[in-house]
Amino acid sequence: MICNPGQGWIEGVSILIAIALIILIGSCNDWSKDSKFAEINALAQNGSVPVIRGKAGCSTNVSIWNLVAGDVILLREGDSVPADCIIIESTNVAVDESNFPERSDYVEKNTDKDPFLFANSNLVNGHCKAVVAVVGDHSSRKEGTPEIDTEGKTELENKLQTLSVTFTFIGIISALIITATLIIILVIQVSADDDVKGDTFVKKLVEDIILGIIIIMVAIPEGLPLTISIALAYSVKRMYNKDRILLRDQQAPEKMGQVEEFCTGKTGSLTTEEMKVVKFYAQFCLVLNSRKNTIHECQINTDTVQLMKESIIYNSSVNIEMNEDAFYVPVGNSTEVSLFKFLQDAEIPVHEIIRNKEGRVLYEDAFSTIRKRSLVALKHPDIEGIVRVYVKGAPEIVIEKCSHFFGPTGGLQHMKDSDLQYVLNDCLKENMASQGLRTLAFSYRDFEEQEFERMLETDQLTEQLEQNMTFTCLMALEDPLRDRVQKVVKYAKKGSIEVRIISGDHIETVKAVAIDAGILDAEVIQNLPLEDEHKWAMDAQ
Repeated sequence: MICNPGQGWIEGVSILIAIALIILIGSCNDWSKDSKFAEINALAQNGSVPVIRGKAGCSTNVSIWNLVAGDVILLREGDSVPADCIIIESTNVAVDESNFPERSDYVEKNTDKDPFLFANSNLVNGHCKAVVAVVGDHSSRKEGTPEIDTEGKTELENKLQTLSVTFTFIGIISALIITATLIIILVIQVSADDDVKGDTFVKKLVEDIILGIIIIMVAIPEGLPLTISIALAYSVKRMYNKDRILLRDQQAPEKMGQVEEFCTGKTGSLTTEEMKVVKFYAQFCLVLNSRKNTIHECQINTDTVQLMKESIIYNSSVNIEMNEDAFYVPVGNSTEVSLFKFLQDAEIPVHEIIRNKEGRVLYEDAFSTIRKRSLVALKHPDIEGIVRVYVKGAPEIVIEKCSHFFGPTGGLQHMKDSDLQYVLNDCLKENMASQGLRTLAFSYRDFEEQEFERMLETDQLTEQLEQNMTFTCLMALEDPLRDRVQKVVKYAKKGSIEVRIISGDHIETVKAVAIDAGILDAEVIQNLPLEDEHKWAMDAQ
């Protein structure tokens, strides 16, 4: 620039523009990454909750941001508490409050002891009805909100950062060595050649210094770690938009790359959870549910059908909501919702029957993966002085606690071992579970009110109530696989990842689903001895 003022400025200005562009691009990329994570964080804070509003006995889904003090909300296992609330009805409620300082991840709650629910705590067990006490800035929502970390570095980013620092160090040292060498050569030339002086010396010196700066600019991989952050932000957003999967931990995608064995649930993970009752069994009749009113047109008598309706409706945590078209819609656990829809298809007014449960529940033991069954005891709305206990759960557990069942004509019969084996093997295993159908058994028992009140004072109440039950029916539900499951399992196996199913369903059901999904090979299973086949099924389960 000194030697040629007309054009010499171009090189220097170009370097300054390049530096400005690098800073600008880096800043824009950083802003893009943070904005994507901000969108994801906003999605994590959205949600809705069933609120009892409008017509009696019905609830409606309301955005958590539209709740007001005094709203009565319905919460069940897996829900996040949307506001500070007070429990007014509960069944085996336990809450994870680890989002708050010095609080536990398992705190039991009920109306008598610690009825307070804090916003952003999570129900890990049971279900409850609670009244909203505090919303907005005065609630504990801000204190307990788990933010998605946009500043933390993943293991790969840390490695790339280290690599970037190493390259930068090498680049700077190399640039200094090269620049120093060129300057030394220039000094030697000046000493040896009188022509290399004045403007020529200054020009060559500036060129040597610019060369050193260029080496440093090229050697520093400024965007290397940032590339990973931007790719991760866009990938997480895409996963949510495509599959409704929201990742809070940036480490998760990298950890998945180290996985050699993958354990997945069945219902809702491999399957759609859009279940439909395809078969049911009662009174020695295996009925194919081929039309909407099958339950009214089959050989099962009306008394047993009434018990089936009561068992499904009363022993559930389903809420009935009214949609925009004024239709009653069951909302809640997917299995229970499917059973309600089965009754609705037969034009059974579940929204009216479920109101009979209000204020009549005397004892309840919610479903758990350990017990594999749920129990509810309530004053019967139609039979004065009777407390009826309803049990629903895994057939192999529920049926074994039954001492009676309904015969072909509807009469009560004592259950023999041969009857038990017929239901468990011929009916359950061969005609339901082996076809990949999800199965549930229902039973009941009646107590006099005075007898039940005496039992409430004893220990191990649930175990006593479950004795000498009367078997009501079996229900078999079809739960289709998700569209891409087989493709994903095949892809995982190609990557040497072993896929296993963890499920509380009947082992034959799980085995059939595993074969259908491509996790187990049907031909290999068929040619195995019985002992090895059972082991393979247990591995799948």
